[in-house]
Amino acid sequence: EDSTSGSVPSGEDEGSVDQRYGKSPQSSQPPSKPNENREGGNQWKGYAFLVFRDKEEAEEALKLFDGLDAVDYGWTMRVRWADEQHQGQSKKGRKLAARLLAGADPPLGEQLCPSNLRGEELRDALRRHFVATGLVDLDPQEDAWVGFEAIKAFYRKHPRQERHACGIQVPENIRTALLEELRATRWPPVPDRTGMQSEEYLVLHRNKSNDGFGVLMALCESLLQWADPLFSFNRVAVTKDFQGSPHTDSSDTTFQYLVSLGSFSEGGQLCMESEIASEIMVIDTHNKMVRADGRFAHWVRGHGGGDRFSLAYFCTNPACSMQQTMAHYSDFRPAREISSCIAGASGRV
Repeated sequence: EDSTSGSVPSGEDEGSVDQRYGKSPQSSQPPSKPNENREGGNQWKGYAFLVFRDKEEAEEALKLFDGLDAVDYGWTMRVRWADEQHQGQSKKGRKLAARLLAGADPPLGEQLCPSNLRGEELRDALRRHFVATGLVDLDPQEDAWVGFEAIKAFYRKHPRQERHACGIQVPENIRTALLEELRATRWPPVPDRTGMQSEEYLVLHRNKSNDGFGVLMALCESLLQWADPLFSFNRVAVTKDFQGSPHTDSSDTTFQYLVSLGSFSEGGQLCMESEIASEIMVIDTHNKMVRADGRFAHWVRGHGGGDRFSLAYFCTNPACSMQQTMAHYSDFRPAREISSCIAGASGRV
């Protein structure tokens, strides 16, 4: 990401600037009042940093706005590259650490108690593991720390069982078009979800403009038309090189559809706690569509290189609420494949 900076003249009051141009990611008053008697007309009164998706976009803005006259207000925009100390500030929302090895999981403690769990959600997670490990005499509120350490010790001695599953292969024409668009995407300068171990994180909204991402959203819609055209999702999480990051999607009201695309090899599976806390579902989503419930704790294993993109279709609408019953829906079949089978069967005598 790259930044440019520009000044705002004293002829504009702050309220009108905010209303006309929107609040900038970072702005400031100068340390001292400008000298109104200084020769040269209007004085500048502040500055802003504008963050762009990449250097090419920043260069376009620099050419367009530097020296641009705001005729109605009698001032001229002055824009330049921000100093080096301000470059890269938009990475604050990212949690980028050492990459996991191919097929490796994040630390056990993070798996058991994802960082986004708070209050009652955290106590519910502890209760699940107390039952699975037989530590039923411990109280998740009074004995939380002791219980957490006891659970980790139990699973180190008795590792959780893995159940392997595989999604349904996505048609080549759909995934090829999607992958091409994903590789050409100019990602937002700030991730739409913070705290995740992901190079990029974008959330698209259904039935909204998604400025700059219209083609990508249309391709996402075409994929779900193949999988489940009746699914009432309202958002799509789109990521690049997501790894680790155990979490729950507690704002979801029902299951999700998930798929991963790219050239990555060895690893990169979706891992998810099953209905039984002592079991882990290890799901192959590479070029494959999966129906799973993100309200169960889940993460992504490290992979052996190449690019990895993921799409997660989810719903936060209370009107679509479904009880959280199973982590992975093994009976999922794409709608188009089902309709093709029905049409084929009706054509036989």
